[in-house]
Amino acid sequence: MELQSISVEAWINPLRSFTEEEISTLDENYLIYQWYSDEELSARNLMYNGERYYLNPGSQDVIDLVNNVAKELCENYQIAGIHIDDYFYPSGMTEKMDQITYEEFLETHPGYSLKSYRISCTDNLVRTLYKTVNQQEGLTFSVSPHSSFEVNAETYYADVGKWLTTAGYCDLIIPQVYFGFDNETYPFTEVIDSWEKTANGATDLAFGLAAYKVGSADEYAGSGKNEWVANVDVLQRQVEYIKSQKYNDGVVFFRYSYMFNPPAKIRRQMRIELANLKNALQE
Repeated sequence: MELQSISVEAWINPLRSFTEEEISTLDENYLIYQWYSDEELSARNLMYNGERYYLNPGSQDVIDLVNNVAKELCENYQIAGIHIDDYFYPSGMTEKMDQITYEEFLETHPGYSLKSYRISCTDNLVRTLYKTVNQQEGLTFSVSPHSSFEVNAETYYADVGKWLTTAGYCDLIIPQVYFGFDNETYPFTEVIDSWEKTANGATDLAFGLAAYKVGSADEYAGSGKNEWVANVDVLQRQVEYIKSQKYNDGVVFFRYSYMFNPPAKIRRQMRIELANLKNALQE
């Protein structure tokens, strides 16, 4: 597969931060360390889910920090844009984890549920980054969320359907459709169809595909767990199905190393898969 050109985007996880063990490696002048060390700032700006700390998007301090990082990257590095992953609010959120900022929000927005508040905070984070990135000519802002609208809203407090159908949130959405056709929970065609039915052209839509699953059992796919082992044309058929959709701005493969420097045990199968995939891409 010949590469014509490569552009590089800066990939950041704006809210996912450090573990208790990792905090000891931070310099005391580091802003997040200062937040961690101050009881009041920690309660306002950080959220801990038992595994690691996340930044609280309900805090203006956090929005400013994340936005300043994006601005620095855009202004000082030769990148094509900013890309964020699906780490928004962590799983296992409790009411206490963002209680201070929620109660402050209610003072000017009475009646908002906790879920609606958190979704509005994620909306604000995404809109802010979009505006900052688009201030630089030619740069794009993209988001790679979970492939399920329900999971995004209920677990990560991300209204991805709104971002897809409303201008001003992101330039490109790349849902992580890391499933085969035989996946019991998220069958590939059903997931693609859900995005096709929701899209309206306001935001570009590409699809992330799981090149890393080629030749490996998918333990979360139920009865379809051996699909990627038994077939050498999964990616080809996925690309062909995506190309048949009205809203189709491309495909993205995760990840590069598995395609062009795969583990020895799947090297032969990946070579055949790539040959089949090349045919689909050229059609």
